[in-house]
Amino acid sequence: VAGTEFSSGEIMFNGYIPATDSAFQASCFNGQQPVSKNLLKILPGKSAHVHYVGLSDFKSYYNKMSGTFLNSGKNIRKRNVIEQVKANFKLDIEQKMLDWVGSEYALVITEPSGVGYENNCFAVIGTKNISGAKNALRAISRVVDKKSGSTTMEEVYNEYSIGLVRLNNVLPALFGDMYIKVPGMYYTAVGDYIVFSNK
Repeated sequence: VAGTEFSSGEIMFNGYIPATDSAFQASCFNGQQPVSKNLLKILPGKSAHVHYVGLSDFKSYYNKMSGTFLNSGKNIRKRNVIEQVKANFKLDIEQKMLDWVGSEYALVITEPSGVGYENNCFAVIGTKNISGAKNALRAISRVVDKKSGSTTMEEVYNEYSIGLVRLNNVLPALFGDMYIKVPGMYYTAVGDYIVFSNK
């Protein structure tokens, strides 16, 4: 980094990133504008790790990530998950999941109580419209349940309604390998955010 400037609500870095495979992800942020980090306000105090992404245009970023950054192996794994859901449930999971995504998302890991931490990993996704997001997730859940002969009832815990989409590995397919520890899709709404967890 050649220089750093501080101003109200933002930090500007000037310089160059070496053109290595992992650095190409930075080019996916071209054209993005800063957003308010409201997602961070809902995280618990025992958050040990947060990988946060804030974007002014999620769809543009997602298209660049899918089209240029992902190597062929990752793209094949992603396409396999999406195509398997489409074949098994006649459901375009990519469109149904991404239509409601807003300008922020994060992987959050809270302090584990034991050796493993899979049950301390969460995907937190900002929404354009929280009721639209919940309706989309309920609709996905109903389609999956009907085809698989299951029945999923929402449960209420500490005044939060918890739902379940009986699919695995959708979040890593859509948001990247960082979310590999959140293969499950239990979900709840916290403010304008959907929080996914494994259980």
